[in-house]
Amino acid sequence: MHPTPPPLSSYVASWAPGPVAAEDALPVGPVVALSAVLDLPEAVAKDGEPLPPLWHWLYFLHWPAQRELGADGHPRNGHFLPPIPHRQPYAQGEEGYPGAVVHGPLLALLMLELVRRHAPARRVASLSYRLRRPLFAGERLVTSGTPSGGGADLRIATHREARHATAEVTFA
Repeated sequence: MHPTPPPLSSYVASWAPGPVAAEDALPVGPVVALSAVLDLPEAVAKDGEPLPPLWHWLYFLHWPAQRELGADGHPRNGHFLPPIPHRQPYAQGEEGYPGAVVHGPLLALLMLELVRRHAPARRVASLSYRLRRPLFAGERLVTSGTPSGGGADLRIATHREARHATAEVTFA
């Protein structure tokens, strides 16, 4: 049996990342790759075209050398990433989860993808999302939404939970 892990607060109590600014060209490769993952008939943006909301998360990634990684695979001294391990061995062995936890911002991106596909002429002005229950790698999910005033209410569900993530989007 493993010793009791420290409380979450001990990981994030002193974590306060400052801003980072970077400029770079946005090659189309990551857009093509995510478009393929989402089984789209073609890339959602071509070279020089605006990206859909949140797709900028595919860029400005830092790839540290192996020697700079901690035991959980994240940078040992991560800037924007709090030092909380959610890889499969940790998730199963330490937290008792059935598998690796799906990255929460991916769920936000999937909820906005629903808006992009079903309201392509609408421009998103704001997004507010909340991660409610963990979703695990390999689980089938359903993204759904309903119009609400000047926007939409969105959610992600699985067979075991009606609301893993929820979001409210407003249109410009």
